[in-house]
Amino acid sequence: MQPFSLDPTSPVPLTLQLKEQLRLQIRLGLLRPGARLPGLRELARRTGLNRNTVIHAIAELEAEGYVHSEHGRGIFVADRPPGPAGSTLRAALEFGRERAAALGVAPAELGLALLAYGQLVERRTTRPERVLVVGGHRRVVEALRAELEAALPVYADTALSDDLPPPPVLTRYRAVVATLFHAAEAAQSLARLGLAVPVIAAAGPEVRSAWERLRTLPAATRVVLLAADWVQAGRVRRSLTAAGLEHLDIDVRAGRADHALRGPAGAILQAASRSALPAPAAPDGVLVVTEPAALSPDVTNELREAVGAPSRPARPPVSPWF
Repeated sequence: MQPFSLDPTSPVPLTLQLKEQLRLQIRLGLLRPGARLPGLRELARRTGLNRNTVIHAIAELEAEGYVHSEHGRGIFVADRPPGPAGSTLRAALEFGRERAAALGVAPAELGLALLAYGQLVERRTTRPERVLVVGGHRRVVEALRAELEAALPVYADTALSDDLPPPPVLTRYRAVVATLFHAAEAAQSLARLGLAVPVIAAAGPEVRSAWERLRTLPAATRVVLLAADWVQAGRVRRSLTAAGLEHLDIDVRAGRADHALRGPAGAILQAASRSALPAPAAPDGVLVVTEPAALSPDVTNELREAVGAPSRPARPPVSPWF
């Protein structure tokens, strides 16, 4: 059994904190079926709670089928506790905790917000579909997420191309919208997991056509890659390999203000994080592919067909939860 960590300043009642910590340890397998729990007096001592509070928490767990008591012997974990597999719950908890920490959201705040969010969503008569937006730069994927939710009645989550959610979480999405340079990698990752989730490249037909022309370039052709930083450049290089373009000689320019094109090149690739800046002047015959940082109507229509969502009527911006 893991040590308890109760917070008397939390708005969550102490009885509920104790009950949920015990239930979580049972769900995650930290307390295995048949394991004997400490006595009521010992639990009260470990938690600093009065005995009546502990009795109330244990009684609720017993009513829900997580534990059972045997007169004269003690309290034991049920042989078959209710709820989904612990591995699924652990994956969801770890993913949510890590993403929340990266965004500066405290665990207690996230838990209360999830409770309120779930209650609000349950009250909707129709539930919008969920989609995932994937790319190589946080600012770009967040901007695309906002565009999608403004154009369609969907909930959009975001992820970087090298940090996709775990499989149990990925199964909730009806479609993945990936920035152009990362669409092939996202599709490969989903295929390896055996997930039939459609991947839509966030680019119109002309840009997609230019991207496909990269495959026709001879081996070792120099391709200049413009990225916001070296981290993003690394993500793009990995995605180029996933797209079958490893035969090209990638010359990375990350975070440089100098856009002059030095030496011969067969193509210039500009990541979406740099799309607001002009690409280097390219001689005739040099292919220039700028990854779009915004959605085109074609992408919106493709996503609408994939998830079966109608257009969102024009209205003042409000929270998508209501």
